[in-house]
Amino acid sequence: MNIKTIIQLLSVIAILGGLLTFSPSSGAAQTTETEDQVTFSMLGLQDQIMHGPYSTLSTRFNAPSSWVLKPGAKLLLNINVSSSSASGTLNPAGADAGASLQISLNDVVLENIFLTDGFQTVEIAIPPQALTSNRLDARHELVIFLNAAIDCDFDHQTTVLIQSSSSIFLPHELIAPELDLSRFPKPIYQPSSFRPENVLILVSETPTASELKAALSVVAGFGRITGNKQPVSLVPIGQLSAERKANSHIIAVGKPESFSILGEVQFPVPVNGSAINAANIATDDGLIQIAHSPWNQAFTVLYVGGKTDVGVVKAAQALTFGRILTGSQSDLAIVSDVSSVYQIPAVSENRSFASLGQDVQTISGTGTGILEYQFYVPPGQTSGVNPYLELVFTHSALMDLNRSGAVMMLNGQSIGSFRFTEESARQVNTIQFGLPDYAIRPGNNQLEIQADLETNNQCSVLSSDGLWMTVSPTSLIHLPLVPVEFGEYSVAQNLSAYPYPFAANPNLAETAIVLPSKNLVAWNVAGSILADLGNRFAGALITLEVVFANAVNDDIRSRFDLLIVGMASELPIIAELNSEMPAPFNEGGNIANEGGLVVNYKIPEGVDMGYLQFLPSPWGSQRAIVAVLGSSTQGLEWAGTALSDSQFRSQLSGNFVVVNDKQIFSSDTRLGQGTGNLSATAVPGNYAATQLAPLSNPPVAARPGWIMPAIGLTTFLILVILFIVIGNSFRQNRSRVKKEIERKSE
Repeated sequence: MNIKTIIQLLSVIAILGGLLTFSPSSGAAQTTETEDQVTFSMLGLQDQIMHGPYSTLSTRFNAPSSWVLKPGAKLLLNINVSSSSASGTLNPAGADAGASLQISLNDVVLENIFLTDGFQTVEIAIPPQALTSNRLDARHELVIFLNAAIDCDFDHQTTVLIQSSSSIFLPHELIAPELDLSRFPKPIYQPSSFRPENVLILVSETPTASELKAALSVVAGFGRITGNKQPVSLVPIGQLSAERKANSHIIAVGKPESFSILGEVQFPVPVNGSAINAANIATDDGLIQIAHSPWNQAFTVLYVGGKTDVGVVKAAQALTFGRILTGSQSDLAIVSDVSSVYQIPAVSENRSFASLGQDVQTISGTGTGILEYQFYVPPGQTSGVNPYLELVFTHSALMDLNRSGAVMMLNGQSIGSFRFTEESARQVNTIQFGLPDYAIRPGNNQLEIQADLETNNQCSVLSSDGLWMTVSPTSLIHLPLVPVEFGEYSVAQNLSAYPYPFAANPNLAETAIVLPSKNLVAWNVAGSILADLGNRFAGALITLEVVFANAVNDDIRSRFDLLIVGMASELPIIAELNSEMPAPFNEGGNIANEGGLVVNYKIPEGVDMGYLQFLPSPWGSQRAIVAVLGSSTQGLEWAGTALSDSQFRSQLSGNFVVVNDKQIFSSDTRLGQGTGNLSATAVPGNYAATQLAPLSNPPVAARPGWIMPAIGLTTFLILVILFIVIGNSFRQNRSRVKKEIERKSE
């Protein structure tokens, strides 16, 4: 073990030991959170360790659109510095570490901090000019640069921990956001904001099937428009508390008589009681309008409705398109008709980076840098033949070519990478990367070029400015677009094939959602599934069907693939399907009956259990049914999460799945006798009928009294071992030197 490695280990151990023993109540490192405070953890930064001689930490963020920043901003850095000398001795707290941190915001240098060893909180004033973003996407960029050149000049090691409790204080005023439906989904959805805002879909206390269809269409549309990054929830008007009303964007979906509170909102077309007061709105027209919330001007109220169910559905389907066409008023749109046939606008298939608003862009310095580009794909369109990215770039020859390279990311998906070479350093390079269909989505697409530039010698004066990669604005995205077509498919008889059978039509026009008429949990579970499906498909509109469980007619049964969501006792159609289901239910019960086993265990009612079942439709040869069921509301939510969350969805297989919280048990009843009693496996023991505790607020266990002495003893033993290793190393070195001197003297 060399001395440099030992010193670095000692530094890291000292910092980790400090973290374990440092009390949040000791000193100024702990701050009281306020509305102005934005912690590093809110920006996605956890505790970050920076190693000398040079290291860079950066992050980008957006403030909410309702914030206007005021003077008086400041940065509070909670840091722990550990430096050590060649002997391996850690410097005492308060000693000069011989290093500094340079802090910049939006390319304005805020301060150079000279570091001392130990914990410290540094307060840095942020001048008004540093609060103006110089980026096209209006995001702010914070950069922290560690300069520990002393590590190059001496056998020395510097390590700095930036704690996630560090904060930026941003005094601000709340303003009423701009009301412009042509910019939808703004201001309701704000990408990259460190303080996402709540969004509620307000529905009638007793919505009609058409009104619920409209509300769920809006949920699916939000999933598609925002990349499923904006959670929304359905709330009946009777459950809208004053607190939620004042702290949320509200989207009211339905006929006006359901929402008496809308009379308080200053819409361009007043919605009073049971009437929409506008002579130019026909009976079956849809209406979309937006206004500032009378309960909090920082939020908005969006009304998606009409005088009739037909008008309500029209308005909702128009909203799912993602681009709202307004007339003379930017806060109002009247929908006279909705057609699933969409005329594709002319869009250039070759879009240069210059046409996307970007000039020459350069990544420089040691470490990872990111360049970002955005391009738009209209709904109802998908990529044609051979889409690709053509990247034109140059780069420095001074980097470590074996450790440096770049990765292309499209909407969070890796689409290509390359390494730098001696040859590419001597020329202008052009390289093409295919754009896979799965990475392209309707709406705004985010392309990122992530370059990792590593130096041959960190102590070289060229390790910062001498490393660079420049991307030319002549780079282009070649993306021919064609209309999305509805595909034919054979029914995939397996849950692992999900989102089939619903993926045959990108508008979800052949999908019918079967729901209980009075189960809000089932409605929201269906909403989470539809938001995920909306994010996956590229249709111009969302035109799904919704039907209550007691009104599933022959037309619905034969023409649609069914997604059934709820509890079996609330869904009459489950009794009709019992003979076809992998695991049927007893009459009036919600526990699946896994019959046909040699030994069958009875699971009592009251146990939380989620079920997913897949079966061919008995009413149409090319139709299929997916049932999302629960023995309780908790079990139903688990089942919905298993289908809508990719982390769990990858574990699904067969035609029957039992879900117990984060545990997934899959089986195929067609391959053997019964299912192996998955429910009994999911609930081991004597199956007492107990309700599991909610998982949203787990109790925080007290720290055992023995843990701190154990940590201290472990750290002490590690230090003793390291000092022994260091001593042996020095003794061996002295012995070798002595023998060498004696040999030469002979």
